[in-house]
Formats: sequence, C-alpha cells, structure tokens
Amino acid sequence: MLNPIAGFIPPVGALSQEERIENVNSVFKVMHGFYQCPIEGGRIVGEDVYFCNKWREMGGKVYLDPRHWTTHNDGVRAYGGCVGTWLNKGLETAMAAE
Repeated sequence: MLNPIAGFIPPVGALSQEERIENVNSVFKVMHGFYQCPIEGGRIVGEDVYFCNKWREMGGKVYLDPRHWTTHNDGVRAYGGCVGTWLNKGLETAMAAE
C-alpha cells in the first residue's frame, strides 16, 4: 500500500538526488515521512490524520471498521475505545433529544 503514496510524500533525510533515482523502485530503501505531525492552522495534526489526508488527496479512500477497539497514547495517558460504541451513544443521545 505504501508504494503509491511514496511518490506523493517527498523523501526525508540526507539522500542525494542520485540515491533517490537509484532507489526509486524500492520504497523501503528511501525514507519517507508517511506519519508526520505537522502544524496546520495553529494546531498539531496527528500522524494518522496526516496520513489519511495525504492518501485522500491522491484519490485513495479511507475506511473505518466501527467494531475495532483502539488505544491512543499521548505520552501521558492512554485513551481507549470503540468508535462504533461511541457513534451509537451519540445516535442514542440525538434520538432521545427528538
């Protein structure tokens, strides 16, 4: 999956132009910043959001399995949950308000 996006995200590091051309067919010989945390509009964009945005910019589609349980660590705390459960709670709240 990373080969198509490798051409969309410029290589990082101290590779010369010759090294980039020489290794163009082997994405793993060239380092790419697939998971960066840029600052946009004064806010840090998480590496997962950055990657998905770049993937969509080049025409890719991003899918989500709402049953998947995940945990995110911010360096201090771990936040865990299931997106589907969170979405269902929001739907239940919205329906109760009607």
